[in-house]
Amino acid sequence: FLKPALGIYHHKKNHTGILLNSDFGVETSKSERKFFKTFSFGLGYARHFNSGITYILEEDNTISEKKWASRGYIMPSLNFGYGQNFQSFSWFNKFSVGSKLKYNTGNSLELFFEAGVKCYPFNFRK
Repeated sequence: FLKPALGIYHHKKNHTGILLNSDFGVETSKSERKFFKTFSFGLGYARHFNSGITYILEEDNTISEKKWASRGYIMPSLNFGYGQNFQSFSWFNKFSVGSKLKYNTGNSLELFFEAGVKCYPFNFRK
């Protein structure tokens, strides 16, 4: 499967993050109770917008404020999910571990948990 995703979060007094991601993986299911598991690799782009005031040192050695200061990262991840399908909806949980590449001067480790419900009002899944 190929599943695109868009996520937004806020880290209080630090930054607001936007993540555009796509997961490539496989889904296995047990038909008797309609449970499923997913294993996937994700490749995304994360953008962090700084909270508060950001100061920039200009070329002429003056300091100025920069609005909407941000930085971007490529973000690969490994993911595991599980859930259950019903006639017109499904529930799911997803656990992810990833890393922001070129994160400042070191490495980063990011852990994510996602929980949700998918609705199928027209049920094209038959």
